[in-house]
Amino acid sequence: CNTTTGYLANTWHHAAMVCWNDTDCDTYIDGGSKGTEAAARAPAAWDRTSIGRSGDSTPGNYFSGRIAEVRVYNRAMTDAEVWQLYAPETRWELYRPAVWFMGAAVTAVRIPRPPAAYNTLAIY
Repeated sequence: CNTTTGYLANTWHHAAMVCWNDTDCDTYIDGGSKGTEAAARAPAAWDRTSIGRSGDSTPGNYFSGRIAEVRVYNRAMTDAEVWQLYAPETRWELYRPAVWFMGAAVTAVRIPRPPAAYNTLAIY
């Protein structure tokens, strides 16, 4: 997902993407929605998800910064739940993720998806 809404560089930010049907995803920065965009393919058909680079891995299309934590949930979150994940007073206590990486050097992880297929999440 791309967002053109400005935000302060060199500052911690919370980013979230919620796919709520087969073709649409909501993007959030710092707990607030930045809009809905159509996915190129249905989430169930994705065989690889990348965080920190564009899907085509073109040189220069990598995220410039640090990713402190990645959580993957097995359901779509509401606007209020995304806000609670961003809010300092509630972000650590809520919603057990299906996958959670915190400060680890991870390059690829397989995330189970029913029935027996897998989706690879690559973090760069």
